[in-house]
Amino acid sequence: MLNKRSGVIILCGGNSSRMGFPKAFLPYRGKTFLECIIDEYSLISDEIIAVINAGAALDEGSSCIERIAHRCRVVLNHNPEYGKFYSLRIGVEKLISEFAFMQYADNPLVNVNVLDKLLLWRNAEGISVPASGLIGGHPVLLSPPVLGKIRSAGNYDLHFKEFFSGFRKTYVEVADESVLVNINTPSDYRKHIASFPL
Repeated sequence: MLNKRSGVIILCGGNSSRMGFPKAFLPYRGKTFLECIIDEYSLISDEIIAVINAGAALDEGSSCIERIAHRCRVVLNHNPEYGKFYSLRIGVEKLISEFAFMQYADNPLVNVNVLDKLLLWRNAEGISVPASGLIGGHPVLLSPPVLGKIRSAGNYDLHFKEFFSGFRKTYVEVADESVLVNINTPSDYRKHIASFPL
């Protein structure tokens, strides 16, 4: 059953400089990272927004975007130099749902069981964070007050850590190490894609 109250914003707006290739379009399970992420979220939400670097969308990601266009809303980021908060902000501006997951494009290992737990134990006033072995990971679930603050933020170039430090966080133990994965470099890609079953 689709959860119409919770959407997702997938952040693919950066330059992927450490990887040397847009992470959203790296291959995994015969698809791209972005397509795998959309597959999981489509099980629990009917509002999926992908904020994509405009340059990458025209080049490496053009064929992927054609495939996902009917499954999510694509928002192009023409200013990747502004940073992650800018990508999040322009995604939130298009959002209708009350709650929203913030999902990085660098982790295609997200699974619906983690998402269900975050929704079940969601913090209605702050941020819900998945934890594995008491270590916080991602994706995180943002509540209506957090989304409201993002929409009204005067600066586009805020740092995530600084902005989110002003909200109470609820850590939800999910016993899933994949929530701790970040694939930012070619060595990360080789390590994690080999470590988790295809």
